[in-house]
Amino acid sequence: MNNQKKCCICGQKYHGYGNNPSPVKENGLCCDACNFGVVIPIRLARLAKRETEEAQNAGSKV
Repeated sequence: MNNQKKCCICGQKYHGYGNNPSPVKENGLCCDACNFGVVIPIRLARLAKRETEEAQNAGSKV
């Protein structure tokens, strides 16, 4: 029983369920290393940017 899969970001084989690679890739699954090292940092950066923009917009409406 071989449950190895190929990461859609780095191309390496991995075991397990895989992770949602969005926003880096729209299709496939990524390995844990790419999830923690690539995907999550991009998501956090986008969240921080959005929160900053919302705070700036709220301040300009005062």
